[in-house]
Amino acid sequence: MAVKVIYIAGQSFSGSTLLCAMLGIHPEVEPVSELAMWTLKAGQTGRRCSCGRTRLECPFWTQVHATWIGRLEGLSVEAYTELQRRIETLRYSWPHLFARLPWPSAGDMELYRRATVALFESVAACGRPIIADSSKKPPRAAALTGAEGLELRVIHLVRDGVSFIEANIRRKKLSPSDRDFLYRVFRLGIEWSAANLAAERALRMNGSRGVQVRYEDLVEDPDAALKMIGAQVELDLACVGEHIRAGRPISWRHMESGSTHRLAGPALLSKDFAARPRFPQRVRLAFYLGGGALSRRYGYL
Repeated sequence: MAVKVIYIAGQSFSGSTLLCAMLGIHPEVEPVSELAMWTLKAGQTGRRCSCGRTRLECPFWTQVHATWIGRLEGLSVEAYTELQRRIETLRYSWPHLFARLPWPSAGDMELYRRATVALFESVAACGRPIIADSSKKPPRAAALTGAEGLELRVIHLVRDGVSFIEANIRRKKLSPSDRDFLYRVFRLGIEWSAANLAAERALRMNGSRGVQVRYEDLVEDPDAALKMIGAQVELDLACVGEHIRAGRPISWRHMESGSTHRLAGPALLSKDFAARPRFPQRVRLAFYLGGGALSRRYGYL
């Protein structure tokens, strides 16, 4: 029986960790956040799970790891992560995503798919039967489209690009004091557009089995957004809406990657989560030079 995966695709800092945790309110959904990072950063043994333990101490992840190793069929974790680093990039996947050309290496793609499906199966065996993976990378979604043993549903989560700029500043990846600050904002606008265009394409490649959702709409009206998501992923999410309406906290379960909010304990959904940051007009203009076309399409401009 195929394992069902709800894959959240889009740009970083889009609120995917929150959506993943919200889906995890459903008793059949295991929200693992950025599962791609769990393997890519396998050597960082001190990374903390949202349960408060390190990955070596967390009983959930140690069991997943042991189960997965038993299903890898001779492929090492290191060899798998090398495939990840190559395949899960726009540089590798854009000819397939946008020009519909064959994948560069059918053999490597088959190894990658088998190992990734085995990982999803291991998570389902150790936790709940439906996986919510918020790795975001559109190439990962595209590479897994049509994989044997996988029932994939793609949620393209879109967030206002100005919030993407603010998140980069907050994470100290960008500073208004940089001499080339406006140019870098412009470049981030292009990056934001490329990631969202790739997510749109991945959703279409998956036969449109999924949905595009704006993060702001999810926070402003969770019931409507969850109803739309549930219809497309074929899962009744009414219990999630009821949980949020009742003001009950959202648990992060065993999220080993994603937003640092997962380490601060259960969270209450607030409309403040969708507040748009304020920037001088010149900063917004720099971003819109790179990301204005999609911003208009998504209703942000």
